[in-house]
Amino acid sequence: SIRMNFPRFGLMKWISKENPRMREQDKDVIWRNCSSSYERYMFDMCLNNRERLYIVTACRIMKAVVKTLRKRQNHAANLLTSYHLKTIAMYCIEFLTVPTVAPPDFHLGGVREALGYFLKFLKLVFDKETLPEFFLGNEYLGKIFPDSYFANAHKKYNLFAKENPRQVEAAKYGFGGMEAILEGCYTYASLNESVIRCFENRVLRM
Repeated sequence: SIRMNFPRFGLMKWISKENPRMREQDKDVIWRNCSSSYERYMFDMCLNNRERLYIVTACRIMKAVVKTLRKRQNHAANLLTSYHLKTIAMYCIEFLTVPTVAPPDFHLGGVREALGYFLKFLKLVFDKETLPEFFLGNEYLGKIFPDSYFANAHKKYNLFAKENPRQVEAAKYGFGGMEAILEGCYTYASLNESVIRCFENRVLRM
């Protein structure tokens, strides 16, 4: 409800040195824009907000589920990283708790509901084989960080682009295992379909 100008921090960060497309002689001279201070702020916003803490709890539950299912060679769990899960959590925070983005008078009912949205978003991500980077090409980012550099970046980047395409395609077949292990912990009954459609039709459109 309060407009806050978020400063741009000049963080000196190497571009990924593990990138196989990088020439060896370029690895010490190419830098990238770093969103880590913005990411920290996204989760700092949750500390004194009950509805956002529901989402953080849902993300922690999903991390535990992924860790458990990796031991069973679940395709979805094998694909997902901690950053993938945090990215989905940030989209949930944006679409469910930011007043200028969420539906009017919307309120998140609890962890079971937050986990329901998390799973719905995740299933769409698997079906589309696409998870856009939260801080690039996010048309709603200016609602959270007015005048920030990342709010003005229009190019999207699929976080799955650097993964094995076969593994990305197979992930959708492991989603049912996630629903099964979480039975009784989430609900789909009370979810706002307009939020889910917006995530599918706006965010996942590359």
